[in-house]
Amino acid sequence: MAEDAQIVAVLVPNPALGSILSMVLASTPSLRVEAFESRAALVAHMRQAPVDLVVCDFDDAEAGAHDVALVLRADIALHGRGFEIIALTSSVDGDSRRRAAEAGIDEVIVKPMSPKYLLERVQSRLARRR
Repeated sequence: MAEDAQIVAVLVPNPALGSILSMVLASTPSLRVEAFESRAALVAHMRQAPVDLVVCDFDDAEAGAHDVALVLRADIALHGRGFEIIALTSSVDGDSRRRAAEAGIDEVIVKPMSPKYLLERVQSRLARRR
């Protein structure tokens, strides 16, 4: 793993999907992937260590992307605040676009998508940050 690896946090409701996404993202040496099972665990981690990009899911009943993004964007105790957020969703409409913009979500990707497509989008977003 590269010393200057960028950190990607993954918080999705489906453990199988989370494992697949984490595995594909971690296949890139420049990325370090941290998987989380709850919004509380993600927030606790981000208060201790920087994260460059968060992948979350609008369709998560416990930790929907809108709520996760609002909590993260408002939390002044986070270790770093310049992170990107990519949200996954099963459908996009005017309301979801408005909610994504309101919460500070940087990009929305419609499921089902190829995990490799997500990797491309993560790499593209992180390349802009460098």
